Order: sequence, then C-alpha cells, then structure tokens
Amino acid sequence: MGLLLLQLLLAAVMAMVSLPFLLRRLAYKQLYTGQFQKALNLARRFYAVSSFSTKLRAEAALMMAKIYHYLYMFDCAAPYVDESYAYYERANPKPPFISEAPAVKIMQLLYERRYEEAISLVEQGIKSCQNVQEELTMLAVASQVYFAVGNLAKAEELLDKIIRLGRTPLASLLVVGLESVYRYALMMKSLCRYFQNDLKQSTELAQEAWEKLRVEVPRPEPAILRAKAQALRCWTCRRRFDVAQVYEREIGKKLSLLEGSYRSFVLRALALKALLQGDFDRARSLAEHSIVLNLDPDDYADALIIQAGAFAARANYARTASLCHQILDLQTNAFYKEQAEKLLRLIAEAEMEGRSDPILPDIWCFPEWASGERTDDVDVSDNAEDLF
Repeated sequence: MGLLLLQLLLAAVMAMVSLPFLLRRLAYKQLYTGQFQKALNLARRFYAVSSFSTKLRAEAALMMAKIYHYLYMFDCAAPYVDESYAYYERANPKPPFISEAPAVKIMQLLYERRYEEAISLVEQGIKSCQNVQEELTMLAVASQVYFAVGNLAKAEELLDKIIRLGRTPLASLLVVGLESVYRYALMMKSLCRYFQNDLKQSTELAQEAWEKLRVEVPRPEPAILRAKAQALRCWTCRRRFDVAQVYEREIGKKLSLLEGSYRSFVLRALALKALLQGDFDRARSLAEHSIVLNLDPDDYADALIIQAGAFAARANYARTASLCHQILDLQTNAFYKEQAEKLLRLIAEAEMEGRSDPILPDIWCFPEWASGERTDDVDVSDNAEDLF
C-alpha cells in the first residue's frame, strides 16, 4: 500500500513538472500560427503552473506580454513586461529565451508614449546585441520607435540594413529568423514611403512583402492580407482602381479571418478606396467600424481623415472641420495632420469666397495622382489577375 502511494505521488509530481513544458509548447504553436486568443489561454495556464521555477515563470511572463502586444492589449501586458524585464536584468548568464525582453519593453514604452525612455533603451540594446538574431530584432524595434516619433529617415536607415541582408542570396539559410524580420522591414518601409508620398516604391515594397509571405507554411493569412491591403491602398491613391479591385476581391474572401489591428488596417484601406471612388457612405461606414476595432492614435487619425473626406465631399464643412481638429489634437503622424490642415484651408477658402460646394478627395488626397499614372512610372499591373 505504501509503495502504491509513493508511485502515485511520484506520478503526480512528474505530471506537475511536465505540465508547464507541455503548455509552453502548445502555446508557442498557437502563437506561430496566429491563433492569439488560443495562445493567450494556454499561456495563462503556463504562467499559473510555473511558480516553482523563476526561469519558467519569466518565460511565461514574456510570452504573456508578447501575446497581449499582438492583441493590442498593452495595459494588460504591462505587469508581465515588467516581470520578464526584471528577470532579464538580473539573470547572469542570460538564457536565450529572455533575449527578446528588451524589445518587448521598448514596445511597451512606445505604447505608453515614453519616447525618450524607448530611444534610450534602443541605443543600449543595439550596443549590447550578442548575435545577428538579437541585432535584427533590435533594428526592427528601433525602426518602429523612430517611425513613431516621426524620424522616418532614421527608421528607413535601420530598415534598409535588414532589407539588404534579407535580399542577400542564402542569407536566410544562415541567419535564423531573418525571413520574418525581413518581411516586417518591407512592410514598415512601405509605410514610410507612403507617408512621404512615394506611392510607387510603397507599392513595390508591399507587393514584395506579400510575395515572401505567401510561400510560407502554415500561411500567415493576417500578415498576407495586411500586405495586400497596403498594396490596395497604394494602387487606390494612384487611381488605378482596376488593379485595386483585384486586391479587394481577394481580401474580401478572407476578411472574416481577421480581427483587431489587422482587420482595422484592412477596413481602412477599403474605406479609402470607397472614398476615392465616390462611395462616400461606404467610406464612412468602414472607417467608423475600424475605429471600434482599434484605437491606436495613428489608426484613429487615418479613420478620422477618411470620414472627414466623406463629409467634405457632402459639403458638410462643420463636421469636416470638427474631425480635422480632432486629428490635430492627437499625438499622431505628421502626415495626417498635414491632410487635416489641407482640408481646413480648403474649407476656409471656400467660406471666404462664399461657396458651399463639395470638396472632393481628388483635391487633397494625393492630388498629383488624380489624373492617372505618371508617365515615368512602370506599369506592373497588366496581368494583375495572375498575381493571385
């Protein structure tokens, strides 16, 4: 009887010890395939049963922080960010899994608008990288910090380092994790180019990111659709609605797969297309819905300027001005403030001249492309249907 109890006790102990490792493996699997809510549920259990090991607890905390960041739940992430970063600071030697803690900490500071602290930590992090993988991660995070503070030149400088390595033959075979960081860099630089009115290069970068994404197994559908949405946005602003329509059809087939920030990004691209094609009610509806899904200041400003454009096209100057002033009050990208100021100037000019006519988007939204493709632009869209 005593031996049986001892065996049962040992079995229970073994189960207790092995459970965290099983939960960790399952959570990573869900995280890798983009099933963030399932990953979060498993990570919570992993965290709860890891109290017997400081190291495992720190890994679970870091996982929780990362998942909350993916879900844009930064307030929930905060205590787990602090716990994992505290372990990172005192650990000596530092286990490999905790190397991401500084990057996660920087992203938390970025969300909290603590830019000076984020930049300081970025500078420390770049100097202290121990290998290429850590350097790539820090370059990616640093680019996002400089992007957020409006230093697009510095952001692009860092992104170009990643892109050059990503385009080097066989580099992905030698550098673990390069492909995912490379695709991220392509999308971030596409956004940088977009905010500097370089729609041609922005389009090319978004399409390159999508090409790299679609060969993966399992397919990261949310990231693919985000890249397609950026390409759709660029072709829309270039007034190539024929090409944009192909992207819209493909996105529509998978829209139900998206949630959170990914869905918000796609909805705003579709809203912009509706606005520039004159479907103002659809543009407003899509933009409003995107706000419900994500309240990031830049995304909020993007949704507001689309709505403002719809009201301007209806000659509702009061509502247009109200939305533009909301944008100017936000801590957001200068691009949106410039668009808001342009609309306000157009309203002021109209009112001074005693006019109350519609202000159509072709007047203020990338007006240099309103008459069609530039003559020196290379047309890559002849076989647009074949892209898919």
